[in-house]
Amino acid sequence: MTDLSNSFRIAVNASKEVILQILINKYKTISNVSKDTKYFVLKNNNVVINENEDFDAVLALEDEDAYLYYENNLDFYPEETDLNINEQIVLARELFMLFKDNNIAAEIIAEFEQLI
Repeated sequence: MTDLSNSFRIAVNASKEVILQILINKYKTISNVSKDTKYFVLKNNNVVINENEDFDAVLALEDEDAYLYYENNLDFYPEETDLNINEQIVLARELFMLFKDNNIAAEIIAEFEQLI
């Protein structure tokens, strides 16, 4: 079996400010993160928030591959090389449900997405 990468992306159809507020409300460990930041650490992952250059409000709602046009991407890179893939799957699922519970469209993009 080929090793799967522990890194993953979540495409989120919301502004950076909304994303950060949702994450800060859920994870008190990042409560000191500035609203202007693009980088922070969450559950042993370096997280980078990137605006999607292909953001399109109409296609994000109507296109078959809508996630390609969501407003932002969250990229998760494990701090520790021995971070268990199962921990990453749990985190990705948890974040997906967090956005869903806040009525925000999100999509997990990962080599391990078939395991979710």
